[in-house]
Amino acid sequence: MVSRYSKHPELAYYFAQWLTGPTKGDELIANPKGFWDPLRASNLTNPAILKKFGKPLVETTMANTKYLVANLLIEGNQEYFNVLDKNLTQVMQGNLSAEEAAKRIENGWNKITEDIGRDRQKEVWRKGVEMGAYIDKF
Repeated sequence: MVSRYSKHPELAYYFAQWLTGPTKGDELIANPKGFWDPLRASNLTNPAILKKFGKPLVETTMANTKYLVANLLIEGNQEYFNVLDKNLTQVMQGNLSAEEAAKRIENGWNKITEDIGRDRQKEVWRKGVEMGAYIDKF
């Protein structure tokens, strides 16, 4: 994202495009001190990425991207995901049933929404849809 108040928004955009493009992106992922951010097919064939992470991990991660959930561009994003993560972890560890986790997630999310304001969240979501950040119809 580039701030509308940026002195050189085009330059910031082009830098972000370069940094996250396939050539530089693969280079950064493959770097020993780099990050892991699989998002393109080139990750599956880049020898340096495969060497660093192993082919099974890269293939599995890329296959799972179809189940990826993007960050919500609404207030409380971190809080919503914390509730989700904590409860899913408890299910995966066998400490909580999926049904109980679902109830806790629903209650936690409703509390966050009420704290922020349900109407405010709807307004922010609608703006995101209008800007093309989200699709709310399939």
